[in-house]
Amino acid sequence: MNLLVSHQDRGSLRVVKISKKSNDMLHVDIKGELCHLSNASGVNNYIAKILTFQFQNIAHLVILRKNGSIQLYTKNPNLPYYNLFKDWKNNLTNITGDGIVALDILDNQYLYSCSREGKLIIRDLINDDADESYKVYMVGNSIGKVDLRLDRYKNTIAVAICGKNCDLKLYEIDLNMDVEGQRPERNQAELSYVGLLRNHPLQRSFTTLNLNPRQQRPPASYRNLDRSSVLSLCHYWKSTTDMDQYTYNPNNMERISQWMSSVCFIEGSDYIICGSQMGELVIYNPVEDTAPIFSARVSQFSIKTIKQMDDDYVILSDSVSKIAIFQISTREVVLEYQGLEFGPFLFLEYILPSMPKRKVSGSKMSFEEIYVMATTVDKRVVVYKLLDNGSYELLLDVKLFDSLIPSISMLHSVSEHYQFRAVFEVDMKHDPNIYKKRKVSPNLAIPIPSRPGIKKDYEHIPPGVPDSVEASYLSFGSSSESENDQGEFVDDTNLQKMLVK
Repeated sequence: MNLLVSHQDRGSLRVVKISKKSNDMLHVDIKGELCHLSNASGVNNYIAKILTFQFQNIAHLVILRKNGSIQLYTKNPNLPYYNLFKDWKNNLTNITGDGIVALDILDNQYLYSCSREGKLIIRDLINDDADESYKVYMVGNSIGKVDLRLDRYKNTIAVAICGKNCDLKLYEIDLNMDVEGQRPERNQAELSYVGLLRNHPLQRSFTTLNLNPRQQRPPASYRNLDRSSVLSLCHYWKSTTDMDQYTYNPNNMERISQWMSSVCFIEGSDYIICGSQMGELVIYNPVEDTAPIFSARVSQFSIKTIKQMDDDYVILSDSVSKIAIFQISTREVVLEYQGLEFGPFLFLEYILPSMPKRKVSGSKMSFEEIYVMATTVDKRVVVYKLLDNGSYELLLDVKLFDSLIPSISMLHSVSEHYQFRAVFEVDMKHDPNIYKKRKVSPNLAIPIPSRPGIKKDYEHIPPGVPDSVEASYLSFGSSSESENDQGEFVDDTNLQKMLVK
């Protein structure tokens, strides 16, 4: 399993290979350094986020630096390295202090980024050479979290934003407005309620009846090189919160305002689930009301991540030590994992199986194991396994190097869940203590019994220790050769050339 790890102190990427030496020992090999800046600005311009995804049978790698620049790399299946495909600069970040708070891929087609002051850029990877391959929208300010949802039927993108002193707001982008030849004729009228586009920010929200929205364009006097391609969107929905819910009173003399620290569209429904800075889980239904339809405190810390598992379950985590699985239909937390040592974290990712939910017996949920990978403020990388009986197991807790790690991503090859299972689980051929009888292929790694909350015994060995020195569970290496997942040896120079062609 090959990981791309962001080295904050050097502003570069390190390739880390984790492989299984035996059923009770892992080998961690820190490989070459990639994307290192030639000047001394690496510390202040580190790689803040890494994305990897498959698009049209081509592997893509996206790198976001602290100054806002985004680089897109592509890899031909017949070549062993990545090529720099696009390089988008953002030189105004250092001047204005407006940093990018969100970067993600939507439906494996649209690469989007959003800044703290509301500059949303959507790039179409299919039509990347067209004149209008990207669009820039202004969607408010003081943004902390963003989520997008694509509606293929209506050809629209819904945008949800929230943040400190910023209520939950919804916007809609009509992709048909930017397609030539699909505008109505002048003698035709199209009756539709749309959020009105303006060429300057609005301070209030309204919905208007526009007889021909697709022919609406800003006046010519406003068109200039700086703003001709920027559209300010007016939100069509905004949440309302009572003052007593907007403030948190730790005592009679102190009031602390709270805000939404995470947001997630629920596919297949109208629901939007948010997590608050004070540990509340809030559900909205914009079709019915602007007020929450459900609210409950699930943690004493901020809810940082929310991810949909299927049509009825979401998995969420706070910022310190708790992960929970919430059932939408019953409005209750069905599983809790407390006392995990992953926070405060810089990065956290859930590795879900392709079919998260196997069966439901009564009120009990059953699913394949879930892996959680996180990087902490004390420079550790941790991996947990979560089971459907509420227990968990710490699989990895290691300090790779003396630097913060803002982001980690796997080099795309096969299923991420399969790679984690192959590395961290025990092979049935070598371990007879299988707690569930299943028909599996001889080469498939399957889990062994887990002891809830029990860590495996191993030592932390800093990088640079020779390969011959091994801990009871981990060994480190920095050799020029390592064995790949197919048992073949690959030269480290190939890994170092991955992103420089």
